[in-house]
Amino acid sequence: MANYIFKGKLRASVCKECLDVLANVQVRLYRHRDDQDVPTLVQAEPKHTFAVLTEADITAKERFLIAETSTDQNGEFTFLLNSEKNTYSGEAFEVDVAISSIPGSRPAAKPVSVQCTITSLQPEWTQFGHDMIAPYWDFIIPARYWCYLLAYFDLWVICGRFVTCEGKKPLPGATIRAFDADWIQHDALGEAVTDFNGLFRIYYTSADFRKTPLSPWINIELTGGPDLFFQAEFGGSLVINENSSAGRQPGRENVGHCFCIELCTDQVQPPDADELPHWERVEEFEVDTDFSAEGYAGINSLVMHDCIDLHGNMPLKNAANNKPLKYRFLIGAWTWPGAEDPAIIPPNAPADADLVPVKLICDSKVGYIYYSDAYGDPRSAPVIIRSSDLDGDGCVTLLGKVVKVDMHDGTTADIAITEHNFVGTYLLMTMNSHAHTPAPYDVLQNLGLAAAGTAVPVGDRAPIRRFKLRFQVYDADQAVDKATSNKTLNALVIDNSPVKYALNLTELMGDLCNKITNTVHILFTIDHPHLNFFNVTIENNGGIVHPPPPLPQGTFSGGFFFRGGESGGAGFSVNVAADPVCAYAVKLSWQTRHYHSNRGNSRHTQILYCK
Repeated sequence: MANYIFKGKLRASVCKECLDVLANVQVRLYRHRDDQDVPTLVQAEPKHTFAVLTEADITAKERFLIAETSTDQNGEFTFLLNSEKNTYSGEAFEVDVAISSIPGSRPAAKPVSVQCTITSLQPEWTQFGHDMIAPYWDFIIPARYWCYLLAYFDLWVICGRFVTCEGKKPLPGATIRAFDADWIQHDALGEAVTDFNGLFRIYYTSADFRKTPLSPWINIELTGGPDLFFQAEFGGSLVINENSSAGRQPGRENVGHCFCIELCTDQVQPPDADELPHWERVEEFEVDTDFSAEGYAGINSLVMHDCIDLHGNMPLKNAANNKPLKYRFLIGAWTWPGAEDPAIIPPNAPADADLVPVKLICDSKVGYIYYSDAYGDPRSAPVIIRSSDLDGDGCVTLLGKVVKVDMHDGTTADIAITEHNFVGTYLLMTMNSHAHTPAPYDVLQNLGLAAAGTAVPVGDRAPIRRFKLRFQVYDADQAVDKATSNKTLNALVIDNSPVKYALNLTELMGDLCNKITNTVHILFTIDHPHLNFFNVTIENNGGIVHPPPPLPQGTFSGGFFFRGGESGGAGFSVNVAADPVCAYAVKLSWQTRHYHSNRGNSRHTQILYCK
């Protein structure tokens, strides 16, 4: 009985630089009907397969439903299609999406539900153990169709970028306001703050640009869409203040449900890169590019553990207003629908409200302070932040932090960090992951001779644990309910669980001194959620006598549920009759996928016998 595992992510394009994540939408898989040309549909472009369905269409295809599920906060979904339960055997299927709200927007003016067919898909299944795995499917609904769907919800969106006119450098932290030019009055549609790429997004409804002094009794809009003009405020100054006549210019008048724009100014200079707070790396891995959707790092699907370095740049002051800055990290665990299940990656992303401040950190050398000692000689001292340096919200403020330094005359002095005496090391914080992973840190866990050959009970198996991690920056006097900087790594796999193992020989169970003649029966158990490989060998002083294979072995090859195995109660039989008389070692070796750890090197246990 095979399980077919199909995972993916759904997004929608507003314009080239703006993608909406389809969070909390229904994904439905349907069998094709007899009158459909399946090979053509599978090869077709979205413009030939996209269709908004009527209630009659949905009812007519109900009996062809294979399975349905919901996307999480990141637009990701997982289907576990059981060949017996779903009578599914790997064939092509039709993918529908049912949407009752537009993710990321304000509540829609029209509470409706829309189901549309987006494509037909024939996954390329690959077998991993008993399961069939499809390649991760990342689908983006084209802007043409997404903007058409927005109309069903009476939602409109402006996606823009605010840059310098010369050089097109992004201007982060600016407030952009959008207006509709009317003959009677000008309507404020909304505002947004640009991110560190200068991007902003404003959602609004038709009620926002059909207002009059008599609203809500009389709403007037002479054309179908708004006529847009903008203001931009940067560092407390109004640097763009368009006249309402801009809304009557070609391209701005009567805009549709999606509108994309680039605004520019040369009245201000963008902050230098070292003046911008940003979080870039977890250990050596880039936050934006080096993590899989599941949360594994790099091409080898590595996992983090213990003290985890979080690298980035943190200026002491906000370049826009010259205020001191503070920063923090938030973390939240992905969960399962029910109890912890080692057979699946937890599918439910934590809600923003469930993220908590990181408050347990390892000693973190975030920079150096420079000073003159008692003899006037130039010196430097490391700036270390510890858990005690975090405030009640988990925030760190470096400007003004007092550092005790050696004056080299037998005394010390307290010196406060200023803009002139501090140099950062590009380390933001070293997170102690033990505060968030329940398993105790341990290199090994020997299950004992009696357990060799038997499977580790499901309840004793460490599951895959992944977390959402978010970086936030605030002005030091700002409440933490509003972030001036916000970068999120949606999934990060962290593991502190021990490798569980056991090794024995059936022939030695009665007496460890028994002499072997013709056959050995190897009893082994190895279990960990993030093994890279394991193998069993028989060796003597001359080297390996019986290698894997034919002896047991296993290697991680992209199937995230590879976690080892066991020989079974009868043991793995090996004919050693032709081996010379000697002392031998049966060796069980393994390697985990922990990053930068001695646990990532090959480890082993062994049991000796004589022949």
